Amino acid sequence: MNTLEQAMSLDKTLTVMGSDCTLKVAIACPVPNVLRLHYWVHNHSDLPLYLCNQLYKVITRDHTTGELVYAVQPNLANVRLESEHVVVGKTVVDVPEWMFVESHQIPCLSRILPGEEWEETFDLSLPLMPYTVYDYSPSTGKPVSRKLVFELGYFLASPHTEDFITSVRTSSGTAYYIDPFPASEQSLLAVGPWTEPVFVVSEV
Repeated sequence: MNTLEQAMSLDKTLTVMGSDCTLKVAIACPVPNVLRLHYWVHNHSDLPLYLCNQLYKVITRDHTTGELVYAVQPNLANVRLESEHVVVGKTVVDVPEWMFVESHQIPCLSRILPGEEWEETFDLSLPLMPYTVYDYSPSTGKPVSRKLVFELGYFLASPHTEDFITSVRTSSGTAYYIDPFPASEQSLLAVGPWTEPVFVVSEV
C-alpha cells in the first residue's frame, strides 16, 4: 500500500468550534485517486449564517424565463499549494494582483438559520490541482506531498445585510447571492492539518 492509499484508507474527522458555528470535516478515499470530503456546519449564533460554498465557472440564461442560472459544481473547490500544506477551500478569493478582470466573482451562498445545520459531500481528483476561479490554468509540475487543510468562508447576516441578499437559481436548485466583496470581509473556519499527507501538483 503506497503512502497516498494508506493515508486515505482512514476515515478521519476533525472538528473546530468558532464563535458563530461549528465545523466538522471527514476525509476518506472511497476509490483510488479520489479524495472525498464531507463537511457539516451547525449555526449556533442568533443570526442567519451564509456559507460561501457554492462555486461555479459558468452563468447561463434560461431562454424561456430569462433567468440567470448559476452552473454550481458541488465538486469544485479552491486549492492552494503552500510550503507545508495544501489548502482546499469553499471560500471567497481575491483577484490576483497581476490579473485584470471585468467583474469579480464570489460563490453562491447556502443559508443556515440559527440552530440549524448544513452538510455536503464532494470529491476531488488526486493528485490535487491548484485552482481558483481566477487562476485555473493547470499546473505542470510534479506531484508533491502536503498535509491537508480545509477552509470554509461564511458571514453572519444582520437585518440590514439581508436586504442585499437575493435568491438565485442554480443548476442544483435555489441558492443565495450578494454583490462581490473582498475575501477579507468573510469569516473563515479552518480544520487541519490532517496527519497524513495527500499529493498535489506543484506549479513548476
